[in-house]
Amino acid sequence: MNTAHAKRSLVGLGLVLGYGACAPSNGPESARAPEQKAAPPVEAELRATPPATPAGPSSSSAPSSSTPAAPSSQAQAGQPLGAPFLQPSSTEPPGPLVCVQPTDPELDKESSWSRELGQMIDRQLHRLRNCSLDLPPGDEGQITLRLVYDKAGAPVSQHVVTSTSNACAASECLKQGLSKVEAPTLVIEQAALDLTLRLERGSVPTRVSDRVDPLTPDEPTVSAGGCVDDDVARLSQAKVREVVSTSYDQLQACYGQALMRDHKAAGKVTFEFVIGRKGSVSEAWVSDATLRDCAAIHCMLDKFRGLSFPEPVGRSVRVIYPISYVLEQTPLTLR
Repeated sequence: MNTAHAKRSLVGLGLVLGYGACAPSNGPESARAPEQKAAPPVEAELRATPPATPAGPSSSSAPSSSTPAAPSSQAQAGQPLGAPFLQPSSTEPPGPLVCVQPTDPELDKESSWSRELGQMIDRQLHRLRNCSLDLPPGDEGQITLRLVYDKAGAPVSQHVVTSTSNACAASECLKQGLSKVEAPTLVIEQAALDLTLRLERGSVPTRVSDRVDPLTPDEPTVSAGGCVDDDVARLSQAKVREVVSTSYDQLQACYGQALMRDHKAAGKVTFEFVIGRKGSVSEAWVSDATLRDCAAIHCMLDKFRGLSFPEPVGRSVRVIYPISYVLEQTPLTLR
């Protein structure tokens, strides 16, 4: 197997996460907040060369994973996972893959908690027109704030997630004014609302309904002094890519297992995982896959579950991470 080669690019910025995201707990489903909206997807590509010959159980043509893969349908049928070359239909039966769990659409809907809190915030925004007096006449700024609340609905903290440079001067005034807004009670210990505001000199700040990224962008547009909170900036889009990239060799080894069973195995696997409030991965699943090998996918999921990130501020973060597993053919040599 060749050394892992990865090509990563950020796609779909602002197309997945919407206003009103709040944090799920790390506990059972019944204790979750009603929504768990995702950060914009990050795509990666891993390439591998198939084994030169059909591989048996003792073959070393592809690296093996350090974590045992879950049994595939062929293993359940009594056929060893290291059996010689199999057609895709022999690895997984036609139809939906049992290892794929489509994401519950309810996770992306605005909850009644955030909707009610938004109405309370709207009433408070009418009192905050003076926060934008430092903007030049005719200028317009934008800022995203994270408002953190405890179980009783009391404000815990306020943070700048991203901001245009001209909106930084208004950040402290806005945080102070919004700290007076109490939220409805929660079924979990803590939750957060990411709120984007459009600012114009002397005008009432207005909520922007565009989808909000809970991760700070790679190059946040802030003033030279900076107003994005350092604690928030630790978990950025770039940091997520960096942490996941440390497992690329292991993920490629899982792909190698699929190639041992089918020399033409290739496709995209869309992983979704939740970075819990302590930075560990509290949940991980595959929401879509065209790579038809559940044993390899289970192996890959184990790698995601072992990742550790900087702690998110005030909320958990759901990340969508599609990876394309590409077959890299060995060039023919003419003699």
